[in-house]
Amino acid sequence: LITKLNKLRAYNKAFVYTGYTEGFLGLRNTRPNEILSFVRQKRKNLVACVFNFSSKEQTFKITDNITGDFRTYLGDEIEFKNNAVIKLKPWGYSVLIYNK
Repeated sequence: LITKLNKLRAYNKAFVYTGYTEGFLGLRNTRPNEILSFVRQKRKNLVACVFNFSSKEQTFKITDNITGDFRTYLGDEIEFKNNAVIKLKPWGYSVLIYNK
């Protein structure tokens, strides 16, 4: 897991340090007490992450507008699109990369 995350950090410019006010965008979702969702972005490089911080499976939607095609890089395979119902296992997560 750590090796894959380091590889992603090394080749994806979304993780280049741009300061605390740039590059990180929290995404609103329908289960904010259990689900953390955010996007890291630098220009056209985007990485989206969703984490279930509960011991129960969670079903939710991202309520912010999502544009583009994302593919799963790590974790649960989910459909990351506007109005898609997303399910994450207990303590589950998904890291997705924007397909240009």
